[in-house]
Amino acid sequence: MTTEARAQDALETALGDVDLDTEEGRAFFAGRLATFGAACAAVLLLWVGTDVFAHLFTNLHWVRFDKEPHPFSWHTYFVAQGRWLYGACVVVGVTLWLLYRDGRRAASRRALRLADATSFLLVSALFAIASIGWDSWAGLSGLVVFSVFRVATVPTSARRTLLLCGAAMGVLFLTLATWTAIYEPPVKGYLLWVLSLQVIIGGAMLTLATLLSRTVFRLREALRDSERIGQYHVGAEIGRGAMGAVYSAHHRLLRRPTALKLLRPSPELSERAINRFEREAQRTAELSHPNTIVLYDYGRAADGTFYYAMEHLDGVTLAELVDEHGPQPPARVIHLLHQICGSLCEAHAAGLIHRDIKPANVMLCHRGGVPDVVKVLDFGLVREVGGDAGDGIVGTPLYMAPETIEAPGDIDARADLYAVGAVGYFLLTGKPLFDSTDKMQTLEHQLLDAPRRPSARLGQMLPADIERLIMRCLSKERDGRPASAEALEQALERCGDAGGWTVDDGARWWARFTAARS
Repeated sequence: MTTEARAQDALETALGDVDLDTEEGRAFFAGRLATFGAACAAVLLLWVGTDVFAHLFTNLHWVRFDKEPHPFSWHTYFVAQGRWLYGACVVVGVTLWLLYRDGRRAASRRALRLADATSFLLVSALFAIASIGWDSWAGLSGLVVFSVFRVATVPTSARRTLLLCGAAMGVLFLTLATWTAIYEPPVKGYLLWVLSLQVIIGGAMLTLATLLSRTVFRLREALRDSERIGQYHVGAEIGRGAMGAVYSAHHRLLRRPTALKLLRPSPELSERAINRFEREAQRTAELSHPNTIVLYDYGRAADGTFYYAMEHLDGVTLAELVDEHGPQPPARVIHLLHQICGSLCEAHAAGLIHRDIKPANVMLCHRGGVPDVVKVLDFGLVREVGGDAGDGIVGTPLYMAPETIEAPGDIDARADLYAVGAVGYFLLTGKPLFDSTDKMQTLEHQLLDAPRRPSARLGQMLPADIERLIMRCLSKERDGRPASAEALEQALERCGDAGGWTVDDGARWWARFTAARS
């Protein structure tokens, strides 16, 4: 880092401690600046409007120390007495609002801090100059109002408030002192007495503004800390499942977009289960297949909440895909299932079983310029082959293999292949294996009933090879299914429609999808 850069960072640190390193933080700060600008403009317009109304309708006369009383006139009010400067203050406030009302111009923290300091000091200076010669108390009152508005609207440290408000009051008092010096006694003595009172009151208000800023800033920091899990700032909820909620987040230092899943101890989610998730997260973090969601980090918060941080994906789940766009072409289904198998190949080779493959746990994305990239999500129920059955029957009934219901402690990787077949069935037909919405009835269907063939369920012909393969995956006996995810992957490659869904097909679909959502 250069000396100039270090000096700039030191200056920014001295002027304020607000986090402007993230786009979200800069957008928030810009919005608060816009609010401050709008508030200043509105108050000034109300101030001048009320003042003009009073003089027009009460025939109030102005009294100056060096002149006789004279009636109100537009020229005297706005030009001779300098109240056109109020208009300049309004322009500053409106400009601030126009620039930052939507946060789009919040390009850099330096620009935002400069806009904050410049606008506040400029409005204060213009107001101070406008107050000369008619009512210095109005100048002090206006500065107090602007200071309170700024504390209430713009998130800032007490140190920055002290510097900016102190500078603004210094400009006001220096201006008033210069004006006082041109008079002779006894007027000068009176004005000096007034100025001394104003300095005392201004100092008290400066202290109050600084203390208020400190309180507000600390409350905001406390709120931010309460929204922090480990090293992650937690944002809005983006999803919720049986095992916990998922939130948008970003790392305190790395700033990359992150999805944070929180698993809190509860009667439904035992401490034993969370401990198991923590152990298995260590294994899951080792997975690196491009079709598996990346697990960045995991740990425990101070309140015992277990969390793991994953890459943030922007796309649709396969459940949303079918709900919004209906059954998918066989070629695309093959393309998607092939990627799911690729993810499972690595997991199974590492001795891990997913146990909750379902449409809602498979995301379809446009990544790195490549359309239709599958990401297998939520390895939260993963367990090692031959490991402890944990909390017994787990998973989603419509996608559970029969053996996971009958003997949850005696399952292998082929349980995931049953779920892949159920996902393929859903993609081809737009419907789940069984229509039952009752959990126990669905489990009974999984144990006893064979689903209708996809072509019969869809009401139209489907390629025989993909239909046979789907039904093979859905065999009640695991020996009737493909022997492994790799074997299923190879069987998909042998289907007649394999390769029929091209990159161009995916690009066209995503172009339509993006246009429809924009």
